[in-house]
Amino acid sequence: MVNINNSFIIKNLKAQEMKKLILLVVLAALMVTAKSYSQDSTKQLLNLPKIKNIGFYIAPEYQYGQLKDKFTSFAGVSGMILFNKTFGIGGEYQHNTYDNYSPSGISPLLLRGDFGGLKMEYIIKPNSAIHYSFNLLVGGGSASADSAATYRKLYNDSIRNDHHRFDHKSGIRSDYFIIQPGVQIEANLIRCLKLFAGVNYRFSIDGDHINSLLPSSTLQGLSVSAGIKIGLFDYKIKKNNP
Repeated sequence: MVNINNSFIIKNLKAQEMKKLILLVVLAALMVTAKSYSQDSTKQLLNLPKIKNIGFYIAPEYQYGQLKDKFTSFAGVSGMILFNKTFGIGGEYQHNTYDNYSPSGISPLLLRGDFGGLKMEYIIKPNSAIHYSFNLLVGGGSASADSAATYRKLYNDSIRNDHHRFDHKSGIRSDYFIIQPGVQIEANLIRCLKLFAGVNYRFSIDGDHINSLLPSSTLQGLSVSAGIKIGLFDYKIKKNNP
């Protein structure tokens, strides 16, 4: 009887020790699993880079490009915000500058064109003295045709602030959607000044209002450009100390 009780007690003690051992193993496994999950970050398809530098610039620009299949001069300006010195977003506006521009298909009428919209750019190796950038302008544009006599009247009236050059209400006018990709070569002259030159191609699509005399091809075509960028290009964002 004593031997039976002793053997039962021994088996019971062994069972309790085995349960404790199993419990310890399970706890250890849970701790290892929790640690591995805490170290493993969630995977994402798009990993946006951290913004370390910001900047901005204003860029007066001259373009020599096509308007109604002929080349004429354009002038305008863009304003951009830069992130990490490589990606920029902002806006641009351009208009032709030759007041007496009258290409074939419009003559003897005078023609004016302008366009603008959202602009984005990607800069390759911005720290290099000479580097390249790709840009894209998406927005709208218009073309207006009027007679020289009407133009002169409106020009004289504009001195009295009654009109603005072409009469957009009574004149011949068309509106377009514009997409203009381009590529530029840039030179870092000094810390706050860059010089650039490039080539663009402007695609034009019929907008809400189209006149048969000024189809979408009126504002479509090739252009070359040159200008300067004036601004702050590499302001470093300070991190807060923990």
